[in-house]
Amino acid sequence: MDFIKQEKEVIILLEKVSIKQAYSDYHSETEYDMSEAQNYHALLVSYFHCKDCAVYEDAIIDIIGKRGLSLLRKHQLIESCGIINQRKLYAL
Repeated sequence: MDFIKQEKEVIILLEKVSIKQAYSDYHSETEYDMSEAQNYHALLVSYFHCKDCAVYEDAIIDIIGKRGLSLLRKHQLIESCGIINQRKLYAL
């Protein structure tokens, strides 16, 4: 009987440790994503030599790829500002 109680306590402790690790991993991943998004944004700003300009989506994809565009949108570093000839424009 005592063994079963100890086993349950060990399982509970392991669950607490795994939840804490998952929380830590989530924050590390989020920080990494934000850092990567900021690097992509800096690359676009330096490529186009402006901070307040509009850039076509396909040009952004050519420079930083779809993952980069997705990260920029996710972290709200760029925003859609219009569509011209069925091509999306994003404001840096």
